[in-house]
Amino acid sequence: MQNQMLQKALAAEDDIAVYNQLKQFLEEKPEIPQICTRTMIDQLSILARKSLQCSPPSAPDIERLMLLLQAVMHVAGDEEDQCSEGLMLWLQHGLIDMVSDIFITALHCVRKSNDENGRKLYVEVLDTIGAISDFSVKAKEKMVEIYGGQLLQVVIAPSFIFVTRLEALKTLNVVMEKCPVQIREKFKGVPGHMENIQKLGRLIHEAGDYEFQVGIIETLFRLTHKPQRESFSKSWFQNEKLHKSFLAIKDTEFETDCRILLNSVNDPTTNQCTSVISLPCQTVSLGKLPLRKPEDAKYSDFWVDFNTVSHRITLFCEPDQTDDEEESLWETVAIWDDNIQSLSIKGTLCFIQYLLS
Repeated sequence: MQNQMLQKALAAEDDIAVYNQLKQFLEEKPEIPQICTRTMIDQLSILARKSLQCSPPSAPDIERLMLLLQAVMHVAGDEEDQCSEGLMLWLQHGLIDMVSDIFITALHCVRKSNDENGRKLYVEVLDTIGAISDFSVKAKEKMVEIYGGQLLQVVIAPSFIFVTRLEALKTLNVVMEKCPVQIREKFKGVPGHMENIQKLGRLIHEAGDYEFQVGIIETLFRLTHKPQRESFSKSWFQNEKLHKSFLAIKDTEFETDCRILLNSVNDPTTNQCTSVISLPCQTVSLGKLPLRKPEDAKYSDFWVDFNTVSHRITLFCEPDQTDDEEESLWETVAIWDDNIQSLSIKGTLCFIQYLLS
C-alpha cells in the first residue's frame, strides 16, 4: 500500500537497501500520508547514530544523514488532520534527539569554515527544523522551545562565519512565524533570551549586510509586542528619527518601510562607520538578463547594496513570472566577492555605469 512505502523502505534487509529504497521513495514523493510508527523513528535514529560516529562525518555519511532528514521533512509535509499520529508520535519518541544530534554536528562543521558538505547538512537540518515547526502548533512549540534559543545564539555570535549566522536567522524567522502569543511569551521568559534579543537589536548597526539587517528587524517584530519595541528601540536607536522610523514599520509594507529605516541607518553622510553602502539604480542586469525592480509604489528606486562585512552585493527584485501565483515574495540576488574579477566605472555627472565581471 502507498501509505506504507516509507515503512517498507526502513524495514529493508540491510542499511544499503534501506538507503536505496529511501532514495526511490523520495524520488517518487507519494502524496498519500505515510504511516508513522515508533519502530520507524527508532530505525531512523539508529541509522543517524551510525553516520554520526565519525567527527566530522564523511561525505557519504552526510549524504545518508540528508536522506534521513528528507524523509522526516516528507512526513512533516503531510497535513496534520490527514494522519492520526504521524510526526507528533516521532517527536514524542526520539525525533528531537536525532535532529539535535545532527544539528550540533552540522553546526560544528560550519562554525568557522564554509565546508561544502558540512554546509549542505547544516542547511538540510535547518530546513527540517522549519518544516517540523510548520506541521502543527504543538510541533512549533517544541521547535521554539528546543531550537529558538540556540538559533538566536548563533545569530548574535561573532565566532560563527556570516553564512552560518544568516541561515540561522532565516530559520529563526520561519520557526517564529505565526507563533502563538503564549509560545512567544514563554520563550522570552527563559533566562537569557531577553538579553539576547536586546543584543540582536543592537546588531542592526554592525551587521554589515542589508539582508541580515532586514532579517534582524523581522525577528524583533516577531518576538516583541509594540510596548516592548517602543521601550527597547530607544537603546537600539539613539537617534530620535531612527527610533520613530523603526516604530513606523508596518507588516503590510514591511520591505519598503525597512528600506526607509536602513537607508538612514547606513547613510555614510551621517554614519562614517557604516558597513553597508546602498546605491539607487535605474536598471540592473545580470549578463543579458534584465532584473525587474520590486513592483511597489513606495519602492521608487532599484536599490543595490554593497555589504562590506559579508563581502557580497545584494539586491531585491521581482521573481520571474513562471507561475500563476497572485502574490510572490521578492527574490534576493547575491553576488559574492569571489565571483567578481573586475570592476569598471563609466559615466558622466548625471549617469554612472558600474560593470562587474
